[in-house]
Amino acid sequence: MHYNNGQADNPRIEKDDLEAYLRDNRLWVETFSRLNLFGEAARGFEPGAKAPKTYCPLHGGRTGEAFGFIKKRDISSDFTGIGVCNTCGKIHGYKLVMAATGWNFPETLEQLAIASGYKDGITRGHFHVREKSPEQLAREAAAKKRQEEMDSKTLAKNKAWWNEAFSLNKPQAQPAILYFKNRGLAARVAALGDEVRLHPGIRYYDITHTACVITQEGEGFRKFWIDKDGVRLVQPLGKELDTHSKVMSETVPLEHRIAEPARKLLAAASPAIAEYIRQHNPVFHKGIGYINDLGVFPCILTRIRNPSGLPVSLHQTYITSDGHKASVPSAKKLRPAISSLPISGGAAQLCPPAPILGVGEGLETVLSVETAIGMPVWPLLNATLMASWIPPKGTRHVYQWEDPDPAGQLNGEKLAERLISMGISVTRCNPASVRPEGDYDWNDVLMHMGADVFPHHDWLERL
Repeated sequence: MHYNNGQADNPRIEKDDLEAYLRDNRLWVETFSRLNLFGEAARGFEPGAKAPKTYCPLHGGRTGEAFGFIKKRDISSDFTGIGVCNTCGKIHGYKLVMAATGWNFPETLEQLAIASGYKDGITRGHFHVREKSPEQLAREAAAKKRQEEMDSKTLAKNKAWWNEAFSLNKPQAQPAILYFKNRGLAARVAALGDEVRLHPGIRYYDITHTACVITQEGEGFRKFWIDKDGVRLVQPLGKELDTHSKVMSETVPLEHRIAEPARKLLAAASPAIAEYIRQHNPVFHKGIGYINDLGVFPCILTRIRNPSGLPVSLHQTYITSDGHKASVPSAKKLRPAISSLPISGGAAQLCPPAPILGVGEGLETVLSVETAIGMPVWPLLNATLMASWIPPKGTRHVYQWEDPDPAGQLNGEKLAERLISMGISVTRCNPASVRPEGDYDWNDVLMHMGADVFPHHDWLERL
């Protein structure tokens, strides 16, 4: 192998040839990672998954959450190597590397070619990364402290809720028993062990973020609430989360690239309203937060464990005292993430690991499968977690009991591809196979069509 010191002393590298070699965003980001650039945004990048974020190499940023890489799996080659910053917009890979290292363009081509394997060689091993200003270092330290404080509060709340909740064999857990009974699953409640409990009452806060145009005149201001298409909305219910000064610090001029909804508002508004807005120093906010207290509800808590079996989070299902889903915007929620306890790859481990294991999104899905055919099952609790699940050691075959919606099918496909690449055989089970209309999930199939129509009653023959 030829070694060099990073100088362009080998045959000329053509930009178009290198781009043709780096033919998708995954290869670009792998190359960035080999160059030790962009931290977790590059190291933790997984096509199709939620993209990790970091500080922008161009402008820095305050929170460390401004910049990340495009996550699409089959993105057009015209956009490969692109990073996206909330402030700077799309930034091509060459510009990113030059900003982060101080290299000129020929040197950037050289180093990318070497690190990607396009050309034999070795990178220098050190980079001329711009030093962070004292202000940015202070912002990073403050952001880290805020995250640690949030993690500590979330951990404490999770522990308190779990300790306050009742096992499902207790009389106080009656709302949960009724919930499962209403879904034809009462006989399987014992299978939940102590991985599922019922909390007698958790307050439900609905948090929304709504875009608006803010006009200013002297000390006063007026807000025009709008959706992504610039259509006027009523003021959100509840209490504004942030102070006016903080909200104003996050606004941008109407000419900014993200203010397209505001420009649509002006185009569609009456002449009088449009003129009023233009004459009163308008600015745009992409989403002001409001919190609305909707009351206290019984709540089913499901414990999420990581692949090592360590409890890392809780899944919530808000219900009524008579066993129905609560009438709230989202009856099922995950607790906020804890940075030191990632839930990716995790599941609710309702039974010991087994060579043949069924997985699905919700408790209702997997309990329906267990009720119908007796298969050991783990709920993965939502479509995103389904895509990232890591099977336990010794798993040979996985039955994926998927939801019929597009998200369930897409993430089921991702999981199947990954399991097969690990040498695990997969059977994908779509309820449309027994209900072609596609409007039933597996619990609907059990409730309306019965256990006999479930496929794979012969699953034990694989043992």
